[in-house]
Amino acid sequence: MSTQCYCIMHRFVILQSNPKCMDLFASWKAWITAYGISFVVSAGTVVVFNNFQPAQKDIAAKLIAESASFPGIPLPETEGKLLIYLDYTSKYSKYAGAFVFIGFMVAEAISIGCLFFILQRLEDKKTSFTRATYL
Repeated sequence: MSTQCYCIMHRFVILQSNPKCMDLFASWKAWITAYGISFVVSAGTVVVFNNFQPAQKDIAAKLIAESASFPGIPLPETEGKLLIYLDYTSKYSKYAGAFVFIGFMVAEAISIGCLFFILQRLEDKKTSFTRATYL
């Protein structure tokens, strides 16, 4: 999603016809800031999802406890296997859900906002386009 947002923002900056804006967008300071923000968000996500995943030694007991709700369903063999079990009853499940939801909404808001301005700018400049522009 970050690549999608970057590409849309790049198109937005190009259509501004402002060299200062393009220089800022392509500067190393902008890249360091963007990667810094990505690192902070990713680190926060790792912390939350790491706490969301119970310890491997506890997963078999959790599967057995959950299986009571589904009689007749065979349990998987867990001995010696690495398992991923998302404990939806964990206090971290709401934080994990919030991270996913907010992250998605921010990315989409940036994309839609930039696209709105891109389409507006293209509409303003449509008279300067030639037939070759669309071929």
